[in-house]
Amino acid sequence: MDQLYINKDQRSAVVEELQEEVKRLKENINKLEQQIHFIQQTCKHVFLEFEGFRKCIKCQKIDIQYY
Repeated sequence: MDQLYINKDQRSAVVEELQEEVKRLKENINKLEQQIHFIQQTCKHVFLEFEGFRKCIKCQKIDIQYY
């Protein structure tokens, strides 16, 4: 935004634009999270073991391990 000051008439339009952008970004995040979930569900995992958890080197899925 290049303007330093937004008058009262423009505020409503700016807020609406920002709300629409947030909505689009949230939808994009949900879509990307679904893609990650699908990849992780179909991955033939190769885990690296760490203390308390393991992480797949292919899909980055993390399993917490409690013993």
